[in-house]
Amino acid sequence: MSKNHKVVFLAIIIATILPQISSGLIIELSMPNLVKTSDLIVRGSVVKTESRWGSLSWDPNSRIILTRTTLQISEFYNGVSDKSEIIIETEGGEIGEVGLLVEDMPQFEPNEEVIVFLGTQDSKGIRRVVNLYNGKYTLSEGKILERNEPITQFVNKIKQTVKQTRGGLR
Repeated sequence: MSKNHKVVFLAIIIATILPQISSGLIIELSMPNLVKTSDLIVRGSVVKTESRWGSLSWDPNSRIILTRTTLQISEFYNGVSDKSEIIIETEGGEIGEVGLLVEDMPQFEPNEEVIVFLGTQDSKGIRRVVNLYNGKYTLSEGKILERNEPITQFVNKIKQTVKQTRGGLR
């Protein structure tokens, strides 16, 4: 095999494998695993989203667009909070004419009704969605859009799993 053929062959292999690797970066967690890894599970409506420049928690020297979403809580499925609103931070967003779209990161829209599985609150009172897009579910017309499942059925699964996993709602 000539050198040119080897390069073409290698390029074909990379082009074939790379999309499969990138599409598998997030493993969808089962309901029990989502519940186990979540500190708070709530239903609520997005009050506002606000993008700003910031840095990643693991790299204070980074400069990235972060979006803070304010969620008005209507129901708690697990965990406790003395607040009726919580702030969720995600990577990506738009500031002026500059935008950043982060693959697998959940996005929130004003007035969107959601169920979210959230991690522990940080020192600034901010939470992150567990397992990226796999921890956010959009509610519309009585269904969970991502699953095409009735909301009541999905909520019952959450409640049942919480009860089995943690010995009851906290």
